[in-house]
Amino acid sequence: MTYTTPTLMRSSLQGTLMPPIYDTSMVNDR
Repeated sequence: MTYTTPTLMRSSLQGTLMPPIYDTSMVNDR
């Protein structure tokens, strides 16, 4: 599983199937 892909990041926002840790990483990246 790769969490460095922009596609996955967007999918997480729409899918919301990833852990909260992933969400934090996204906010930090922004």
